[in-house]
Amino acid sequence: MRSLIAITTLLLIAACDKHMSEITPSESMDKKSQTTQPFTIVNMPQSDWNITADTSACGSLVLRWNQQTKPSWVKYVVIPTPLFPTTSLCAGGLNSSTNVVYYQYGWGCSFAPSQNYGVKITYSVIDSVQKKTFVYTSLSDTITTGRGSWNCN
Repeated sequence: MRSLIAITTLLLIAACDKHMSEITPSESMDKKSQTTQPFTIVNMPQSDWNITADTSACGSLVLRWNQQTKPSWVKYVVIPTPLFPTTSLCAGGLNSSTNVVYYQYGWGCSFAPSQNYGVKITYSVIDSVQKKTFVYTSLSDTITTGRGSWNCN
């Protein structure tokens, strides 16, 4: 029984070796290049999206901007940059499917109360036919956040 398994294994290995030797290096490289061809990133000119910060509700920040013409499934990414010395930066930004972001201070580390931030908003559209990713970005606007909920009284 063991010799039958050994013979079967040897035949399978030989068949695989024969098949692998029939593939030329150029064929395997062509297949690989077809599947790993990178998309070209096209950064579109930045424009003014009129970003505004509403801090009228104590403990919260509401960011709004002009609605952009984009596919409905594409999300905006809000990128805050602190304009003050800090040692605790968040990775990434806030996502939104609409042109409004609601943020309550203390929910995360994206915005701290009573501070100045540079804010940009961006979104990307992938064109599979052209193999391009189009990146749309707002101009940076400076905002000042409001009071934290622990200072509302």
